[in-house]
Amino acid sequence: MYNCDCKIQILSGNVLIGRIAREAEPIEDCDFDVSFPKTVETVFDICDGALIIDAYDAVNADLSRFHEIFKVVVLPKENAQDYENVIAAADAVWTDTDCEALVRANYVRLQNDMKLRFDMRRMNTCLETAIDSIPDLVWFKDDKGRHLIVNDGFCKAVDKTKDMIYKQGHYYIWDMPEEEYQKGDYVCLESEEIVMRARQTVLFDEKVKTKMGMKMFKTYKSPLIDQDGTIFGTCGVAHDVTDLQNINIELDAVLNSMPFTVIVEDKNHEIVNVNPKFEEYFPECGDAIGRTRDYWQNRAESMTELENGMTEIVVRTKDGRKILLMNENVICDAFGEPIGEVFVLRDITVEHQFEELAVKHEKTDLITGLGNRRSLSEYLDKMKNEPQLTLTAVDIDNFKEFNESHDNDIGDLALKLTAQKLCEIYPTDFVARVEDDGFLVVSTASLSDDEIKETADRALNTLSSAYSSKEYTKGLTVSLGIASQKTENSGEQDIELLIQKSDRALYSAKRSGKSKYCIF
Repeated sequence: MYNCDCKIQILSGNVLIGRIAREAEPIEDCDFDVSFPKTVETVFDICDGALIIDAYDAVNADLSRFHEIFKVVVLPKENAQDYENVIAAADAVWTDTDCEALVRANYVRLQNDMKLRFDMRRMNTCLETAIDSIPDLVWFKDDKGRHLIVNDGFCKAVDKTKDMIYKQGHYYIWDMPEEEYQKGDYVCLESEEIVMRARQTVLFDEKVKTKMGMKMFKTYKSPLIDQDGTIFGTCGVAHDVTDLQNINIELDAVLNSMPFTVIVEDKNHEIVNVNPKFEEYFPECGDAIGRTRDYWQNRAESMTELENGMTEIVVRTKDGRKILLMNENVICDAFGEPIGEVFVLRDITVEHQFEELAVKHEKTDLITGLGNRRSLSEYLDKMKNEPQLTLTAVDIDNFKEFNESHDNDIGDLALKLTAQKLCEIYPTDFVARVEDDGFLVVSTASLSDDEIKETADRALNTLSSAYSSKEYTKGLTVSLGIASQKTENSGEQDIELLIQKSDRALYSAKRSGKSKYCIF
């Protein structure tokens, strides 16, 4: 067994005890460290330790305060009856003697007792650790059916601590009135009697009512038989098989309720099961059982293998075109051998639509529906080789004050009206919203200075009329900053410089009184 390091402390005037303790050979798997404390106050109270103390020293020592240490009291040859209280507190009692054989026998017995005490403690630790590491329910009962030792799995199942369970019976532990047990189809208590009569391990199917509902256990129960053949209790291990008992029902229920199309094949690639969703996406394949996968895959408009190993399938249903994402998995038996395949097809039509919307929104101003800065940047990057680019920066005058004095909804309406009119004024140009109150128009047409001025005048007039026609935008005006740039010899447009020019022109228009345009 495990090696024991034991500390023996001798506080006795018997010189013979000390000499024999020093000379004694250690027993198997046990080392003894002998020390001689001068007073009781210097004694170490350790579980793997023993104290040999004379009775007259023990009288005032209060041995009961030594909880862990093994206490040996040496009684004097005379008046031993005067130490009754000391004897009651001792684990062993020796008589003060000069008989070497008797002292040696006592000391050897002490060594064996200490080793046995150590082994019992370690064995109990091993038992508790072993059963607590088992996820199943493990317990030991006495012959009256009271629980003495249980594992953590048992405590979890009954929702009680080990201290609460100790020496308690079936009804208390499972919170079940006896009259309910008598009416139900339970066999737990009866099985204990069967095991003790059979005097061997017996397997039971047991139903138990728990706080989580009825549970079915596969339970192995064995009798605990003493050396003389007396049965002093039982032990048991219970494995919860409730889920296994219900697995077929649950699998069918899950399969039928899944929002995905599920197709199961055997090892010969023949279909053995499909769920109701299959008919929704493959209405022409109602008799798929027994057929191969080609039967339903040929009904697809297209099948595209993706980089992640999945397949995108397009099918036509009564509700229109649908896009399905197919995941294919091999089914293996308990030995890892393939016995079939399962196909799970998930409808991702809506996800595709959301992805398209997300891409659109990523480049679109949500209030006006115009392009945003990102789409503007991408557009300008594509247009940098155009021979002429004209940028018109449009800013709503005093929009911040206007927005603060009205509801946000009014401000949004003003922005939408501005965007609408700009698209009408510049029908062939790219219009984007770049600031809270700022817009930018990009034209790639070959325009003369007069044409640019004419369009700018029309923009000011059109927007002014539009604002005046609405009660909520009366008084609003816009300022325009225009910059046009031509390239020579097929060179690239300096986009950054052109933007700076339009901004400076807009600033000049604002500074000169607003509701104007300025050409850089």
